[in-house]
Amino acid sequence: MLSVTNFVGCKATVRLTAVAVVIFLAACSQQLPPRSISALVSDPAVLQGVLFRCNQLQNAALRDPECRNAREAVDRLAAEEMITQPDEKQAVVDAGFEKAREARRARDERERKRQEAQSPGQVDPYTLPLVPAQPDAPLATIVVSAASLPET
Repeated sequence: MLSVTNFVGCKATVRLTAVAVVIFLAACSQQLPPRSISALVSDPAVLQGVLFRCNQLQNAALRDPECRNAREAVDRLAAEEMITQPDEKQAVVDAGFEKAREARRARDERERKRQEAQSPGQVDPYTLPLVPAQPDAPLATIVVSAASLPET
């Protein structure tokens, strides 16, 4: 049979166990502080893991400070990469621009030649000579009379 002393000892054990469980749960429920931007920039593997988690949890990604820090770290890394390698990237951009420009010029020239071939009767005023085409043609003369001059 249970005696009073056994009951009191059992009660103390239950209390001690309950306190230990509460302390354990309180310790487990504490969240770690969010990683800083500089910590994420310095460790790409952690940054990738945080971004993966943020992409998986779409609704938490908007409110989570660690997700905001991860996005800021990615922006800083991209800006740093643009600063450290601007010449190489600019050269690639310039080469693409020049290639597109040459393609555009060639296409416009083909279009101009096609239009000229379709309408040979039209005269382009920009390609006309400045002097008369016939060398014997008289040049226009301006006659100034004394009556047309202002009096001084």
